[in-house]
Formats: sequence, structure tokens, C-alpha cells
Amino acid sequence: MAYSIDRSVVRGEIDNSRRGIVRGTIWLDGRAKPLHLELHGDCLRDIAGCVATFRNPTPEACPETNRRLSTVQHGVAGEITASRKIRVSEVATAEGLSQSKDEPAPSCWANGLYIEWFCEPDVRVIIETHLYEVTVSDPAWPMTDTENHAAQELAFTHFKAFLDSVEKRPGLRDKDFVPPGDRDMNEFEWEQFMRRSDTRGERYGEILEKYMNTPDRDRKSAQLMGWDWLNDALDSAGVDSVSDIEIKAEHKSTFNPSLPFSVDDDDDDGAAHWFDDIDGENLPAPEPNPATKGIHWIDDEVFGVCHPTYKLGRSLGHDMIDAFRAAGIGHDENYDPVAEPAFDMQFKLHNATAKLAGALGQMPYEDIRVSDPGFVIACLKRSLGHLTEALNAYPRALATGKLNDRLPEFQERMFGLRDAIIELMETLRKM
Repeated sequence: MAYSIDRSVVRGEIDNSRRGIVRGTIWLDGRAKPLHLELHGDCLRDIAGCVATFRNPTPEACPETNRRLSTVQHGVAGEITASRKIRVSEVATAEGLSQSKDEPAPSCWANGLYIEWFCEPDVRVIIETHLYEVTVSDPAWPMTDTENHAAQELAFTHFKAFLDSVEKRPGLRDKDFVPPGDRDMNEFEWEQFMRRSDTRGERYGEILEKYMNTPDRDRKSAQLMGWDWLNDALDSAGVDSVSDIEIKAEHKSTFNPSLPFSVDDDDDDGAAHWFDDIDGENLPAPEPNPATKGIHWIDDEVFGVCHPTYKLGRSLGHDMIDAFRAAGIGHDENYDPVAEPAFDMQFKLHNATAKLAGALGQMPYEDIRVSDPGFVIACLKRSLGHLTEALNAYPRALATGKLNDRLPEFQERMFGLRDAIIELMETLRKM
């Protein structure tokens, strides 16, 4: 579990005046006792040997973090520095959002405070911000270039160990799943595959969050994800970033590092040019299978060509949004799902409908017998999970006394959607 606590910090200090030991005290908004850090390791060279104090001018309490973090934090130091490069927008948020997609909001680099540590078995805590007031003392001991490099390598090793521990946490039995190569997967194998993909996606998300703005992001991603193919490509080009690879100008906008490509113009086997003859603007729109109309698809005047079960979820979600908006429920930037459980219910229904879109989007173009029913069933199971969460939120929504003239109708329609999904799953299992 990773905790980002920079918003809830009130003030604190990091003390690395003794080699190999980082101690710290950090006060969090809404928490009576501060966190006490006892970490093995050193800060990076800019604050190694120093005492760094910091203060957050605008702290915000986070009750969940306050409840979960132990008062005494024993573990190892990750990357701890007061000069991490952080990209900062130069315009206000609202103005930035109004910028054209072709004209991204201007930004600049700023020195930021970055404090990272790891606790057993799989806890990572991060503070990353450029908004604190930071003071650094004179160093009690000097760090050499060799020691600084070793501290960076050790922080990287600890981060990798954290990622590995998350993938190996109890209950995760899908890490070694290998799809069968001689047949289509069944619904249970697809479930394993999807859970494995979720775990890998979670790992990659942690990596991007940490290294997004570093110049060797792709190299670190390749190392931490085990992508030997990307490491080989970077080695071949002699760079650390995919964006540094010199590709022919006409292919730069469509480069995909997962596809084979040639760095050397004189050694071009044509693998990178598989898309040369494709003109996306002239591709004909796919036509639904007329033999399955009314079974796998309908032509709805609002939602177009879609599966009937998908329409049930989509239309219900639209009606909820309209009703809640008219009643002034949710739909503001500071909405709290606990305070507005009706909106939380609608949000979980939205997740269920999104999974339905992934499961049923191809159905209008299938034959009567679906080509991969196991995949569709596995996706429908995921939709059911979100729908169950929406139904579980219903009693909390009803208890608020808001929109009680509509909520029973919405509950009944959610049960109807659930029945339709279950019935469709049973039909697919008979194929």
C-alpha cells in the first residue's frame, strides 16, 4: 500500500546527521501524535548529513491516512532529497483546463521536496511537493559521489522490492498464470488473466507516478517491469528514453515501442512500416450483423448500435444523473461519497456500465455463436461486481431522505440490469 501524505503534513523534520540513519518527526493535520521515523539509509547528497525542516502552509486532514499509519515508522529510506525536479503548471487550474489540446498549458521545472520510505511488509509512504517552506542545516558529514550513487541505487532496489511485495501479497494466485496457447481461454482463465493484468497495471502506475518526469523514465520502467525487449531497444539505440530514439520523421507521431522498429535507416526490414498503407480516415465503418439484430444488438435512437443489456445500464445511469443534478446532489468538485451516497451509487453504476461496454461492444458484429464467450463472461462478472457495490450503496442513499420518490425505482432497475447480465452469462455458457 502506498500513501501520499504531502497534503496532510503540517510540519516536520528529517535528520540524517548520523551516517546510515534517517530519523524524522512529521505532524499530520487531524492527528494528535506525530509520526516518528527510524529508517536505515541516507538522504541524497543535497541534504545528506543535514537536518531538513519543512512546513506546509495549507495542510488538509486525511482521516483514512491518519487511521492507517503507525505512529512509529520503522523501515528503510527510499529517495530523500530537497531538489527533485517537479513539473509545475504556470497557470491556474481553471485557465489550464481551458487551453486548447493543441496548446498545452505552460509549465516549468521546480525543485521539490521528495521524502520516501518503506516499512514492512509492503508499505510505502511518499511526500512530494514544491509548496513547502524548507530549511536545510549545514551538513554534519560530507557525502561523496560514490556514496550518493550508492544511495540512489539502494533507493531503487527498495522501490523494486516494494513492487515485488505488492505482487506477491497473500491471496494473489495469478502472478504465474500463463495463457494456454493451443485453445481459447475459458471464463475462469480469462478472470485469472484480467486479475494478473490489474496487478501489472498497478505496478506500472506506481512506476509512472515516481518516474514520470525523470529523463530515464523508460529505462527504469523497463527494469522494474521486466521488459527485456525495451531494454534491448534502448541499448541498441544507446539512449535511456524512447523519445530519444531517432525514427523517421513520418513515423514519430505513431511510434509504438511495443512494435518492432529499426533505428538504423540502412538496416530497415520494413517492420516499422506495416501501417504505411493504412488510411484511417478512409476505413469503412463496420456494419452490424443483420442476422443477430434484436439478439446481439439494437439500433437505439439515443445510444446507436448497442447490445440491449448495455442500453439498460446506460439509460439508467443517464436518468440517475438527471435526477440527482435536478435535486442538487453531487456533481461538484468537492463532493463526498459518504455525505452523498446517492451520487456514490450512481458512480458505481457508471463503473458497471463501463465494464458492460468493454464486454458487449463487439457483440453487434459477431455471429449468433460468439467467437470468445469466455472473455465476454469474465467481463460481465466484473460488471456485476461494480453493480453489487451500487446496490450496496442504496440503503445509505435512502437513509439521507433525498430523492426517495425516485430511489426505489432506480433500485428496481438495477436489479433488472443484474438479472439481464446473469441471463446473458448463462446464454453464453451454453455456446
